[in-house]
Amino acid sequence: MPVKGGKNHVQDFSKARYWYEKGAAQNAGVSQLGLATIYSEGLGVTKDDKIASEWLRKAKANRDNITIPPDLMYLLK
Repeated sequence: MPVKGGKNHVQDFSKARYWYEKGAAQNAGVSQLGLATIYSEGLGVTKDDKIASEWLRKAKANRDNITIPPDLMYLLK
């Protein structure tokens, strides 16, 4: 679902989710964090904190030295 954001900028979150899922399948922490963000904010998907939390926990457990953004920390409780 394209969403207009910024000046003349259209974001296609379904494409972002597709590529994040490919990276997450290869255990890439950045991709897992991206999926957590997409699901926590409902970007092109139904907002789902449970799924977001699962991806965030996987990203945190990953050895990619991921920094969890403060606005997602509530998902780890």
